[in-house]
Amino acid sequence: MRPFETLRDLCHGQPMLEQVCLNWKSILGTGLAIYIVTKLAKRLYQRRIALGKIRGLRERIAAKKLAMVERLSQKASQDPGHGGSSALVTRERLEIISMPLEHLLDQLKGGQLKPIQVLEAFQARALEVTEEHNCVCDFITEARDWALALESVPGDQRGPLYGLPMSIKECYFVKGYDATVGLSRFINQPLPADASIIQHLKELGAVPFCLTNVPQTMKSYGCSNPVFGVTTNPWDKTRSPGGSSGGEACLLALNGSPLGIGSDVGGSLRTPAHFCGVVGLKPTTGRIYQEGRKPGSEGFLVGINSNAGFMSKNVDGIALGMKVLCNETKTMYVDSPKLPISPGCQRAVKLAANLLEKDGHTVVPFHLKHLQDLYYIYIDHILADGGVNAMAWLDGDIIDKSISINYLAWSTPEFLRKTLIWAFIAARSPDIASYAIRGVTKTYQLWRSMKKAIDIKTEILDDMRKQEIDILLGPGFNFPAVPEDYPSQLISGVFVPGIYNVLDFPAGVLPVTRQTKQDQDLLATTYSSSDHTHHLVRTSISNATNMPIGIQVIGKPWEEELVIHAMSEIERLRTEGALARGQYTPDWESLDARPLPAWYDDAKVGIFMHFGPYAVPGVESEWFWMQAMRNESEGDQKCAKYLEDYFPPKFVYQDFGPMLTMDFFDTDFISDLVVDSGAKYLVFTSKHHDGYCNWPSTYSYGWNSMAVGPRRDVLGELKSSFEKRHPDFHFGVYYSLFEWFNPIYLKDKENNFTTREYALNKMQPEMKELINKYSPDVLWVDGDWEAKPEYFGSKDFLAWLYNESPSKSNIVTNDRWGQGTAQKHGGYYSGPDRFSPGTLQAHKWENAMTVDKISWGHRRDINIEDILSMDEMVTEITKTVSCGGNILINVGPTKEGTIIPVFQERLRSIGAWLKVNGEAIYGSKPWTTQNDTLSSNVWYTKKGSDVFGIVLGWPKDDVILLGAPKVEQGQTKITMLGFSGTLDYTTEFQGVAVQFPSLGKVLQGCSSGCQWGYVLKFEGLAKDDDYKVDISIEV
Repeated sequence: MRPFETLRDLCHGQPMLEQVCLNWKSILGTGLAIYIVTKLAKRLYQRRIALGKIRGLRERIAAKKLAMVERLSQKASQDPGHGGSSALVTRERLEIISMPLEHLLDQLKGGQLKPIQVLEAFQARALEVTEEHNCVCDFITEARDWALALESVPGDQRGPLYGLPMSIKECYFVKGYDATVGLSRFINQPLPADASIIQHLKELGAVPFCLTNVPQTMKSYGCSNPVFGVTTNPWDKTRSPGGSSGGEACLLALNGSPLGIGSDVGGSLRTPAHFCGVVGLKPTTGRIYQEGRKPGSEGFLVGINSNAGFMSKNVDGIALGMKVLCNETKTMYVDSPKLPISPGCQRAVKLAANLLEKDGHTVVPFHLKHLQDLYYIYIDHILADGGVNAMAWLDGDIIDKSISINYLAWSTPEFLRKTLIWAFIAARSPDIASYAIRGVTKTYQLWRSMKKAIDIKTEILDDMRKQEIDILLGPGFNFPAVPEDYPSQLISGVFVPGIYNVLDFPAGVLPVTRQTKQDQDLLATTYSSSDHTHHLVRTSISNATNMPIGIQVIGKPWEEELVIHAMSEIERLRTEGALARGQYTPDWESLDARPLPAWYDDAKVGIFMHFGPYAVPGVESEWFWMQAMRNESEGDQKCAKYLEDYFPPKFVYQDFGPMLTMDFFDTDFISDLVVDSGAKYLVFTSKHHDGYCNWPSTYSYGWNSMAVGPRRDVLGELKSSFEKRHPDFHFGVYYSLFEWFNPIYLKDKENNFTTREYALNKMQPEMKELINKYSPDVLWVDGDWEAKPEYFGSKDFLAWLYNESPSKSNIVTNDRWGQGTAQKHGGYYSGPDRFSPGTLQAHKWENAMTVDKISWGHRRDINIEDILSMDEMVTEITKTVSCGGNILINVGPTKEGTIIPVFQERLRSIGAWLKVNGEAIYGSKPWTTQNDTLSSNVWYTKKGSDVFGIVLGWPKDDVILLGAPKVEQGQTKITMLGFSGTLDYTTEFQGVAVQFPSLGKVLQGCSSGCQWGYVLKFEGLAKDDDYKVDISIEV
């Protein structure tokens, strides 16, 4: 008998049941539809509630920040010696945040600094840093009251942390503040009391002043959540700072806090330390206060310990923190886990081991047994609840991308995860397939797993004691910092730090090196092209040159002091040891690994000024002396004839010196003009190939601006004007390595540069005097073609510049350091003069070009056709920035120290154009396409998710057809900078047709600031991933 016949029989004679039997499909479909609609409606309602709570919280915090900025700015304006790095960070505040921690505490305890001064200094810096990187969730308003109250504490009763501001990871309980861990459900749930560790730190005199960002649920080594948004890496804003203590690491790396508190359940403070180049320590469980933290989910993790720990910019900070909370010849190993470790991270461990060995410590290999078992135990315990507790908090909330893969795993039924999904992963990545089926869910399994972990720990400790091992060295992570979309896809990376949570060994991270080009070149042989996970790693770090790389220092339980001591030794040897006096050693591998300070890439536009005695004749070019002497080409002969026709027979080039009067050299006018041009930095000639110095150089034998000519310190006066009138501006200098006719240099040249009298006794000390005296932000060197960098001592000088000079943190240099260095070594690549490749370059570069098409120095015989038009100028700026470069625009002052009117007009016109269109230039990055595929007069830049198309020339019939942008109807918005309103567009077979407004309306709206190039702003385009193009630049 068939089932349906039986069902009919059951329904027969029962009117209601008969209706059910006859219409069961409709009833089931209707029920299912009602269920789905109800679930969707609930989800939409919950999302609406969550967004409302998030919006309210963000508005409150924004108002709080605005009030802080107003108060701190007002106090800054009252500082007569402002001269700081910005409107908020005055010179006094800059000095405070730059102090070593021990000295800062001495100044506080001794009364030389007041707690409120120090608090405001770090508040000002933290506001700046979070504006750029979004690392601070909230500022603790009461910190000001706490700092002021400390002033009444007698000197002999001041605690060890007296007046020290501290940043706190957002998961810690601070009375009156939420601990959301990135979940909207916990907004507006202020904590009734401080966590034990916060309370104790305050009792010791610390001033907690801000809360730092975390990834949603803290179960990711990314750092983003729907409540507070994305935190970016301090070295590269496209990359993650790590997690879950990512906001803390970012703030510390940029001097926004002197000491911070994080937490660690699987590298949660060590991974951010590794990614951001700071120091962190995970102590043994119970060594310091643990209570008073919001976990990442409901329930309690069994067998894996989460630990509170200190983070700081250097080892002194964590040593101080551990000392105040704990009341209180090594043998090392090189770790080699089964999971692939990037070449740079392997090199970092070997580098630290070599430093210790050369300092007299015994270094031996140590095999960490049962490594694979430790990985399995870690993941078994992390997934022991099957994600139930995390899902309990995520239900109804917005899911952040940093935990998207976690969420997928938690929400997938176990039988599917262990069958179909396992098979899918196994086919793509055999190395990690086994992790897809992990997770002990039975009590007896958990007990057995914990016993196994204890047995492994006992065996490892026995091995360490037998071999007299005190400390272990290992990689800080599998690889350097990755872009923010990758942490959820590369979950296996957490196993390297996570095994020490299983073992409950204290472990710290400190930076020891940076990713180099050589590390990048080895990626292909380290990671398999057939394994999907390996492919993701290679892709994520394919452009990670210059990113920080740390190592882990691991000790036995309860021996944190030994771990800190070992970290201090490595830090000391790395910075002051026999191998190097500083972080950078005098070799190209180390020097080229230095990251370019971020301000330079953001600036985009600079002004160049060539000025010297060659401005007096003003004929042919700044090479007048050499041209007149060699008398070979037509231009040379012109210079020689000029001397012959207008000056006595014995007149020599040096006689032009007294004629360089600079009668009308107005430094305030010059500085205002440069700033009006829209430029963010200036490079002024300190010394050209003629050897004349525009400052009172001790090594110039009287051939300088103070001794001959204007009798003025040209560089000093100019820099002072910028500091006074435009304190945020970046002042730089040009310096020629060699001098045409210096007899000492010529003697070395005659000896085939086997002697180095000029380099050692003239050039090197003079360059150091220049840097020490003026602390420039740019050092633009030239004259590299005659001798090798070994003659000039370029590598030794750069090591000093980057490690010890007063400009070490902020200075950028170019690549002309001797034969063979151009476009290979140094800082950014300046290429040949007027370098404009028109294509995206792999390394940060600069287009140094001239408004005068012929000369870099002033020419008195210049004609209007020799000067670039504004159309040509805007085209050059646009192409350069679109292809990832900076542009350095040269104008040469006259012998009177003035800028001729036509040059003034060009500079101010550039400034007017940038005032309207600077959003597309400053701080921008190259897009997936530089030059449009259909309209060749359109070039693109990108900032965040917005794309800018710079149109060089007004389109015919007010319509332009673009092939590169992928618009999405209803999502994409197109506007024109300088013009209000949105622009209409239609999608065509070839691309998108954008309808321009009338030219008259546009010109009326932006005055004279946009007629040389019109900028379209695209919002809501398809994501960059859809374009399948690598757009990274090595900075």
